Amino acid sequence: MALMLCVVLAGLRDASEALASEGDVDYLELAAVLVNDGNYERAETTLQRVDVKDEDTDMARFHVLRGVVRLNLGLYSQAYTDFSEAKTILGRRHEEDPDDNPPPKPILSVYQAQAAFYSKQFEKSLAAFEEADEAADAIPSTYALRAEAHRKLDQPERAWSVLTEGMQRHPDYAELLRRKVFMAIKMGLYRTASDLGRVFLERSQADPSDYLAIGSALYRSGSTDEALKFLELAHLRFPERKDVVVQLVNVYKKKGMYRSAAALLERAAFGGAEDLFADAAELFRLAGDPVRALGLNRRIRDTKARLRQRLATLLELRDYELITAMRLDVERAGLIRDESIRYAVAYAFFKTGEYERSRTLLSGISDPELFRKATELRRVMSKCSEERWKC
Repeated sequence: MALMLCVVLAGLRDASEALASEGDVDYLELAAVLVNDGNYERAETTLQRVDVKDEDTDMARFHVLRGVVRLNLGLYSQAYTDFSEAKTILGRRHEEDPDDNPPPKPILSVYQAQAAFYSKQFEKSLAAFEEADEAADAIPSTYALRAEAHRKLDQPERAWSVLTEGMQRHPDYAELLRRKVFMAIKMGLYRTASDLGRVFLERSQADPSDYLAIGSALYRSGSTDEALKFLELAHLRFPERKDVVVQLVNVYKKKGMYRSAAALLERAAFGGAEDLFADAAELFRLAGDPVRALGLNRRIRDTKARLRQRLATLLELRDYELITAMRLDVERAGLIRDESIRYAVAYAFFKTGEYERSRTLLSGISDPELFRKATELRRVMSKCSEERWKC
């Protein structure tokens, strides 16, 4: 929960005082003790035993306690109702006898605002925060809730202003600056988001997740250049973090920087993240370095993945003899059932002049597009059989 609940319960006595005797239990007082100790489920059960029809029962206190319990148990709309009831009762008492009864404490409005926010009653939440006035302003996390409420109500400019005000009042509360970064991204203010993000990382005890969150958000928004700044900085500070490497590689790939991406993955794979060998090899292939790709391919433990990738790389190299030599391995792995692989091996046999083996493989193809290619290949092989010198 965004706010720390600090319940001010007047007249709270020791638990032993709540039990006058075994047969005379002050359940309201006992519930207050349980709430103060954070035992909300037990407090809820205890409050159910309070005699709300007894004219001596302090119903304002009852609703405050039950509101706090419900707020902590996630019963937000019910909690909002309880805090509203408590404020109504206390307000009425104050009107009837202002000398002996003070007005409702502003902290009740803060609780009410939280309950309204989490039950998605954003306008009521903002109204309660407004009523709480200085009590809300003194709590830095209320600015985060108020800004989010404005954002949910499609009032981004107001949300931005609230965050700015909160940062001025609570300059050491980094969460407000963090939220402003992501709001800038959502508003398409990428340069502003980047500038604020750097300030946030400098001021806070940032961990890799902070760098990743900002960099990833910028990347998803389409601002790859700004994302790259954060992710490269994250990699400099946390070079061993696999998640940082992977996200940085995604940005490099987006920008077509395949060799840089491949080198990062290669280093991480040799550093212990062996599952990255396949991706590193693929990126070296895309970068136009099939020899290095084949070198890494040998380290891939997944047999099917290794064979698929090796076949694709050898096709690029037009090394058809090595492809035909792979046939038994491909069959053992069950990959020959993949018609695209079946056609590739058949084509390799064609290129090495082994037409019968090629025809045998082509006969098992049914995919419409591959079947068309297989038919054409058969036609060419027939022609080559008649006039071999032309092939």
